[in-house]
Parts: sequence; structure tokens; C-alpha cells
Amino acid sequence: MGRLWVLLGVGLTLLANEAQAQNPATSLQHLISAKKGEAPPERNEDAEFLGKTIDRVGRAFEVGDADALEDCLVSRKVYLSLRSRGDEAGYYGRSQVKFMFAKLFRERKTDSFVYDPVDVEVSGDGTAHFRADWSYMVLDEDDVVTEHLRFRLERTKDDWRISEIRAQSH
Repeated sequence: MGRLWVLLGVGLTLLANEAQAQNPATSLQHLISAKKGEAPPERNEDAEFLGKTIDRVGRAFEVGDADALEDCLVSRKVYLSLRSRGDEAGYYGRSQVKFMFAKLFRERKTDSFVYDPVDVEVSGDGTAHFRADWSYMVLDEDDVVTEHLRFRLERTKDDWRISEIRAQSH
């Protein structure tokens, strides 16, 4: 039941972002108050934080901003496994992950970063998972490559942070 409320909150967050783009007077709080009584406020706030973190991750990939991606990582080591990095899967510190993505982003032009907010899975243990398709072109090549990624996020005191980025086979 709690997962349903969090998913509802993520959906409302995304609807609010779309509504704000079309009508700045509309706010997430207004949408939440329209659904008053459906979920406790802390659940809505938690879902809002999760949605914002996922949006920040997407924007970082779309524009190739390793600094912005670093801001979304946990403070301890992050598990990283990407097809584009070959056999170098393992646990890396924040600055190492930032350095690796800076190199990846310099060598690739992102075509798209797509995820389905409905498929965000939130667990009772303070973790969340979502899948995304990162499509890019390697510079000096014409083919678009798509990596299917699975992100694991952990709830911190006041935010959600990435603890894993894994390549998934499809």
C-alpha cells in the first residue's frame, strides 16, 4: 500500500512539472491538496524528492553534465557497470564516477535518456529502483547505441542518492 502512495506521488510530481511548464500558477502543492486525504504529506514530500532526483539524473545524462550527476551520488562508493565501459564494473568513489562520466560524455553525444515514472519501484527499506534507456552516438560514428540501465537510489536524510548504475541486457 505504501508503494502505491509513493508511485502516486511521483506521478503527481511529474504532472505538476508538466502543468507548471504550461501554467506557472499551477503548483505541486495545489495538485496534492486537490487529492487531499489520499496520502500522508510526508509520503508526497518523499515522492517529490525522489522525482526531483530522477529528473536531475535525466538532465545530467541529456546534457552530458558529470558535475550534476556527481551531486546525485551517495557519499560512499557507487557500483558502476556500463556496457560503454567494458569490463571495468566495480565500486568507485564519487570523484571517480564523475571522472568516468566526464570522459564518457566527452566521447558521446546523448540522443535521449528515457524512463517511465510509473515503473519506479520504492522499497520499504529506503531504496528505490528505476530503469532508463540511455541512447547516444559515439563521436565520429553514425550509429546510435542504447544502453538499458538500472539505477538504485537510497534515501538519505533529506534526499535520494544513486548507489548503483547497472547495465541491463534486453
